[in-house]
Parts: sequence; C-alpha cells; structure tokens
Amino acid sequence: MLKCAIGSAPAEVALNDVLVKAAENSRLIRLEVVADGQLVTDYLCDGLIFSTPTGSTAYNLSAGGPIVHPAARVIAMTPICPHTLSNRSIIFRDNVRLRVWNRSPGAQLLVAIDGQRNLGVYSGAPVLISTARERLPLAQHLGYAHFSVVRAKLKWSGGLADKA
Repeated sequence: MLKCAIGSAPAEVALNDVLVKAAENSRLIRLEVVADGQLVTDYLCDGLIFSTPTGSTAYNLSAGGPIVHPAARVIAMTPICPHTLSNRSIIFRDNVRLRVWNRSPGAQLLVAIDGQRNLGVYSGAPVLISTARERLPLAQHLGYAHFSVVRAKLKWSGGLADKA
C-alpha cells in the first residue's frame, strides 16, 4: 500500500494508486519528481500515476505502465501522456521517499487516491509518497497462479503449461 500526504497534512493510504495531475483536465502540467532527495526529472505531462503492485494492472497499465508481480516490494511511477517520448515508467524500491513538486506557475494539482478519494486541489506544497506501514492481506483460492490470471484477464495467449 502507498502513503500519500500533501505537505504537512495527515497522510492517506492507497491500495492501488495515487494520481497527481492538473486540476484543470485539459492542461499539461510540469511535475518535478525527487527520490530520496535526488532529482529524478521533471515531466511535462497530463499527470503521474504512482502504483502498488496490486494497482499495476489498473490505471497504471492503461497508461502504458508495467505489470508488477504482486510479491515485488516496489512503487511504479508512470507518466500520463508525457510531452517527451523518452519519459517512461520508473520502478522505485519500496523504502523510497518521493516528493512531487508542481512547477507550473498558476496551475493547481489534483491528488486522487485509488480513483475514489480526492485529497483536494493544491498549488505550493509538495506531494509526499512512500510505502505505507499498513498491509492488506488478500485472500487467494488454492491453486492461485498470478500469470494464469493475468493471461486470462488480458487475453494473452496461453502456453502448454496451463494444460499440463
């Protein structure tokens, strides 16, 4: 799970993803991403998706991001329609501390948790994202096979291993 806070405000927890985008739908936004105090880059894009492995097959995948195995302890960051074609998804280790700064003068950010809860509209404070301490154990039926489910849901071709 992810933890997200705006500046010094109390943090919210996300199971799937955190979305950072321009509050105005039709506006590109310049977002600067810092990981553990080091500049990653700045993005001119429609927004950024920060995803857990669980959320990697949702909005993140639709935006061209990677499918992350559920046992991986990572955070995936995927830019939405980046202006620079070389801007691609980045996978961060689980204990990274991410800061996202709005670098578009006059623009405001909308931060959404799991596509359900908006944290509000902000302009000056950084968006802080990290792995949450909370864990959510998910029940799986006996014989669960991650890639078998992925193949079925994404209509990928199956292999002979499924028939063995």
